[in-house]
Amino acid sequence: MSNPTDKNTEKQSPRDLSKILSEAQLLANFLNAQKSTGPRTESGKARSAMNALKSGP
Repeated sequence: MSNPTDKNTEKQSPRDLSKILSEAQLLANFLNAQKSTGPRTESGKARSAMNALKSGP
C-alpha cells in the first residue's frame, strides 16, 4: 500500500516543462540563466560575501 502523500512529491523534469512552456519561453529562460552566474572576480566575491552579515548586536 502506498502512502497518499507521495503522489505529488515528484519534481517535474525539464522535459515535462517543455510541454507547459512555449519554445520561446524556454529559450528566454535558458538565455537568462546564462547571465545568472554570480560574482566572478575576487572583489565581487568578497563584496557579495558581506551580504549575509548584519550590523552590530
